Amino acid sequence: YIFRQMYRHKRPAWYGLVKMLDEFYIPKQWRAQTKDRYAFEPFGDKENTELTGIFTEYIEDKRKYYGELLLAGVSPQLAERFLPYCFYVQVMRNSDGIELFNFLNLRCDRHAQEEHQRYALRTAEIFAQHFPILFRAWYEEYWTGSNLKIDSLYKQLS
Repeated sequence: YIFRQMYRHKRPAWYGLVKMLDEFYIPKQWRAQTKDRYAFEPFGDKENTELTGIFTEYIEDKRKYYGELLLAGVSPQLAERFLPYCFYVQVMRNSDGIELFNFLNLRCDRHAQEEHQRYALRTAEIFAQHFPILFRAWYEEYWTGSNLKIDSLYKQLS
């Protein structure tokens, strides 16, 4: 889910795609998109349970077809076309500093979508750990967002 949206960050190069076809992402809490395209409201417990059931049933149905195709001798690359695009993907991402700064600004902000924030905050932790001087420079000169975890990372380095 996040991987598809991350392609919006056009400058990085993506390497080493490894699909984990036995694991599928099913949200723990479904959210509705509000009129503001970057705001989301959680569904209630009843709707959340219904949506999870619908999605789980859909995944199991498609996984069954995938298995049948493999048993028939169809290559995994062709058979996976029947799977929903919600399996986990491991990637290696390479980008320049400007793109990294832009990515962190957009995706670490507390207004960013929760799944993106988790990915971006983990990226920021790695960035701060391995490049503490550059992280401080980014925070002081480029950071325009608002997130207590980013503030905490900066304070740890100061």
